Amino acid sequence: MITPQYIAGFFDGEGCITRKDKKHCSIAICVTQTNFEVLDEIKRFFGFGNIREIKKRKLHWKEAWSYDVQDQFQIKQFLVVIEPYLLVKKEKAQKAIEEISNYQEKIEIRKNMAQEARKLRKKGYSLRKIAKEIGSNYQTVKRWVDGSENVRIANL
Repeated sequence: MITPQYIAGFFDGEGCITRKDKKHCSIAICVTQTNFEVLDEIKRFFGFGNIREIKKRKLHWKEAWSYDVQDQFQIKQFLVVIEPYLLVKKEKAQKAIEEISNYQEKIEIRKNMAQEARKLRKKGYSLRKIAKEIGSNYQTVKRWVDGSENVRIANL
């Protein structure tokens, strides 16, 4: 049976936390290993992530796989579970957890603003008045009210 402590130690040695985009919350984690079974155990423990084969760049290299997680909410869940047991990557994990938490708060604020904009529109408010009332801009309110912003909110 695999434990959070074991995963933390394994992640400290073989894992990485990367930032794909400096402007947006776009963190990724990966664990690369020549033992597929260990990565499969980690995936089963968490219930998410993907394991992909890494192409050999040299003939004498062993086969290798990478356990990857891209979803920000799943990354936070992964890191929160192992963070208390990390040594080497503890500070980086804490920063990633904080950044993802801030990102989640922004999503909630935008969802609430969009809901409020729709309510005000049903009451007959103009788009400009709604924008002023909720502290947003006309174009964003227009997207929220006509529904074209739903996808963007979900994918923030």
